[in-house]
Amino acid sequence: MAIPDEKFRNIDPEGGYEDPDEGFRAELAAMTGQAKVSINALPTKAYLEATIVPTVMRGLHEVCHARPDNPLEFLAYYILKHNPNRKNTEETVPAVTTGGDAPDKAAQ
Repeated sequence: MAIPDEKFRNIDPEGGYEDPDEGFRAELAAMTGQAKVSINALPTKAYLEATIVPTVMRGLHEVCHARPDNPLEFLAYYILKHNPNRKNTEETVPAVTTGGDAPDKAAQ
């Protein structure tokens, strides 16, 4: 990295660096660092690629291997189960009801 002319340097001569060039590089790195961008501020495609696409693609891969009878239900369950932002880590399976009967509360 080329060090610019003296007129472009904003380094304090008493800045704590023995080598002024090293001090300049440190100041330049500090001043040109980019602030983190909120994921919600990304353009739509970048937002989806960062948040949705990885999990959905793994789920579609699993659908191709498993070939379930109901692929949409399989994919929906996969996405819910493998959500990286999920706070509850317990394995939960929705209650299955048959014949219109309410599920037995004692069994839950």
